[in-house]
Amino acid sequence: MERSGLTPDKVTLVTALTACSRAGDLSLGRRIHAYMDGVIGFSLPVANALLDMYIKNGFLEEAVNLFEMMPSRNIISWTILVSGYAFAGQLDKARVVFHQCTEKDLIMWTAMINACVQHGCFEEALSLFRDMQMQQVEPDRFTVVTLLTCCANLGALDQGEWIHQLAEARKMKIDAVLGTALIDMYAKCGHVEKSVEVFERMQGRDPKAWTAIICGLATNGQAGRALELFGDMERSKVRPDSVTFIGVLSACSHGGLVDEGRKQFRNMKEVYRIQPRVEHYSCLVNLLGRAGLLDEAERLIRDIPIDKDAMPLFGALLTACKAQGNVEMSERLTKRICEQGYKIPEVNLLMSNVYATASRWEDVVRVRKEMAHPTVKKTAGCSLIEVKGY
Repeated sequence: MERSGLTPDKVTLVTALTACSRAGDLSLGRRIHAYMDGVIGFSLPVANALLDMYIKNGFLEEAVNLFEMMPSRNIISWTILVSGYAFAGQLDKARVVFHQCTEKDLIMWTAMINACVQHGCFEEALSLFRDMQMQQVEPDRFTVVTLLTCCANLGALDQGEWIHQLAEARKMKIDAVLGTALIDMYAKCGHVEKSVEVFERMQGRDPKAWTAIICGLATNGQAGRALELFGDMERSKVRPDSVTFIGVLSACSHGGLVDEGRKQFRNMKEVYRIQPRVEHYSCLVNLLGRAGLLDEAERLIRDIPIDKDAMPLFGALLTACKAQGNVEMSERLTKRICEQGYKIPEVNLLMSNVYATASRWEDVVRVRKEMAHPTVKKTAGCSLIEVKGY
């Protein structure tokens, strides 16, 4: 277009900047920025497209400089900057921009709620939703899906049920996206029958919806139903993904179904060509460990490199060793971990428990002394679920 001597208008520039955002072409984006400044003058739609382009290419500082120099802004400008700060991990600055904006629409509220969810601030996200309602801003389906994620992570069943009722009152279609969020929320809050009800009623089940209900049933101890639904999924010609098989293998582990677990692990690799991840190996190691098949479990992970991400896998086998009283294998695994330079408090704790189970008290004391070293710290864990509104 440039070589033809044609002059781009503002619509052309916005479209080109959208392409720059998606293609990561910062060089052309900067040329368009210079063209706006030097030729056509300030244009709010072009400036907003520039903001988006800089942020999506990882140049937040340039976006902030542009935002501060803009002679006029609209709600789109403010929303882009809030999302940009959130994407860059700067939630505090996203909050500041959000509160500075005097006129907030649904998209702005949803952007800030999403920012909180991205950073694990679920209670704050729900608080923002209540503020949003006080301002009489009606949520859409995207807001509802985000809020259901909050409820799932907080175990806030009452709040989740209320949001479900709100979605139905607004006549929102329970499609694959909203339906999957509802299934996940009810399952994580322990109301698995409601998850099944939503699944049976929803329209257009995609792989994520099938995966959500299979994983939900598996984590709530209903292995048989999870595997039945997986069979239905295969018969429906819906292709499972790697997450689906985490649910399937977890169901096999909970149900103690060794042969089925082996079969599904093999099918995942050979039939669906899905490369197993640490999570898949952990499920199978748990299953084999509970069945007392420790040698098979150790062979399974023999060639897996030891790194921080693989620690849960080795922890699963050490836990099985403790249950079976296999001190020799526990020591072999611990030595393998230590040879790689890892000092993991959880591994030491498991090892001390193995020794205690075998009544090897001198070794228990030795390992506990190592754990008491000031450089070794145990990461605290926590769990939360709502019961009767509390």
